Amino acid sequence: MISDFLSGKRVKFVAYFLQTIALGLVLYDLGFEHTVWLSAGYAIIVIPLLLLNLRLHFTEKKVPRLAWASSIALASLMLAVLIFVVSGNSWADSVEQLHNYHLAGIALYFVHRASLTIQGLLSRQIHPANLFVGSFVAIIVLGALLLLLPAATPGSISVTDAFFTATSAVCVTGLIVVDTAKDFTFFGQTVILFLIQLGGLGILTFTSFFAYFFKGNSSLQETVLLRDMVSSEQLGNVFKVVVKIVVFTLVIELIGALGIYFSTDAAHFESWYERVFFSLFHSVSAFCNAGFSILTDGLYDSRFRFHYGLQWMVILLVIFGGLGFNILNNLYEYLKITIKNSIYTWERNLDAVVVRPRIISLNSRIVIQTTLILLIAGLVFFLISEFRHSIAQHNSWWGKLTTAMFCSTTPRTAGFNTIDMRSLSVPGVMATMLLMWIGASPASTGGGIKTSTFALAVMNVWAVVRGRPHIELGHREVPTESVQRAFAIIGLSFVALSVGIFALSWMEPDKDLVDLSFECVSAYSTSGLSLGITSSLGTGSKWVLIVLMFTGRVGTLNLLTGMLQQIHRAHYRYPQESVLIN
Repeated sequence: MISDFLSGKRVKFVAYFLQTIALGLVLYDLGFEHTVWLSAGYAIIVIPLLLLNLRLHFTEKKVPRLAWASSIALASLMLAVLIFVVSGNSWADSVEQLHNYHLAGIALYFVHRASLTIQGLLSRQIHPANLFVGSFVAIIVLGALLLLLPAATPGSISVTDAFFTATSAVCVTGLIVVDTAKDFTFFGQTVILFLIQLGGLGILTFTSFFAYFFKGNSSLQETVLLRDMVSSEQLGNVFKVVVKIVVFTLVIELIGALGIYFSTDAAHFESWYERVFFSLFHSVSAFCNAGFSILTDGLYDSRFRFHYGLQWMVILLVIFGGLGFNILNNLYEYLKITIKNSIYTWERNLDAVVVRPRIISLNSRIVIQTTLILLIAGLVFFLISEFRHSIAQHNSWWGKLTTAMFCSTTPRTAGFNTIDMRSLSVPGVMATMLLMWIGASPASTGGGIKTSTFALAVMNVWAVVRGRPHIELGHREVPTESVQRAFAIIGLSFVALSVGIFALSWMEPDKDLVDLSFECVSAYSTSGLSLGITSSLGTGSKWVLIVLMFTGRVGTLNLLTGMLQQIHRAHYRYPQESVLIN
């Protein structure tokens, strides 16, 4: 009788029913006042979830790794409860003391289910663009619901402000309509931190990592889709790339947090754990190019405005995050092979020239060169244009140099500021808008049209002027498809920005057009810098910026591709006919 009941659709129904109850308990626990009855609910819900996982062991031919792990974890939780009870504690005291353990066990179960769900989606014939866009929509909605919970704020925030904050965090923008430092509790700030992390690398990267790790295998369809999501050039090692991305990100963020921790003064914090959270939050925010800060005035705060060591740590994290894993990994391989060859040549006293393979890809070369040009050009420009304006309060040349470098680095989608943005000169505002529009590098945590897109557009103009039919760089020819895609992205960015500026100027007629344009460029490029008008915008204007942040992060071209589905290549060509251009 029991075996008949626990079979087929009934098991799925029971599982979904229990998961819904567990999810409701978790949300109530996170957002409302904790009670002993909630802990008792955890303890009770663990038992059937454990039984469902045990059933999986006896019915599946190949049990996923996490099925064993979650069953062992849940069983250990129940054993711990029994130990507490046998030791003389009451049932209420036992479940209360084991509250966090039960919460961790249920969280582990949900990670299991979410990972298998993602694995199922990857195995279906779903367009990668739709899967990518849908993942951002899902995490934004979930983040907004979490920020609406009473525990997330000291008072309350509107639905629009919750969605704005969640979108800004997931899309790693940094625009804020409420004070992150004052209008969110520690729980709310932690939610924002996780949203930044998930949005910076992409929820699919994390869930695919867990899905592969827990399941232990993957289909060809899953591998192909995941390769496109992580921009891997090879098919065989795509899951190794995912693991490297996740591990590399966490390691860099940990190193950055340690650097920020030791570059700050303990006197500026009330406790050591506040200093730790400050370091971790700003490290993740900087590496993910988010620009969120738990300081009311951001890094322009009087305690950190002249703290140049901290600012250089943020600059390095922003640059690394803006380059992306593929570029940094390519540089690492180049340095590793170069050092090995140098040691080999030195040990054997070889006079002959050692032939070195081509390691730095064309994409890496374009991105690195463009990034260096933008950083140096921005540094020189801000030193000249802002010498008597926004950086005038820095007395030393080191301070002026650091601030100018900060102004050159963070507009390209990072969003931090160590100056009063309203004190920027007009040329400084225009240069900042240009840097925001260009943004970071492809397959990175940043936004904008990307450095490679901008570089291809410039090189294409130069090639046309010189009468060259193709773009050539480093004894390589850039494919025509890449140039066409670059100009499509640029054209779509102009359309999105024009619509956004028109909408804001229509809804906010009392505000300056430059301020509104700056706001739109910042939102679309996911930069997060503002001239101070974001919080004063109306509800309709906030939703316009929400749409701009979302389209800028997922990419207008990805949105159109997902809506139009896969367009098959035509195996024919019509006769050509010239069109007058100029």
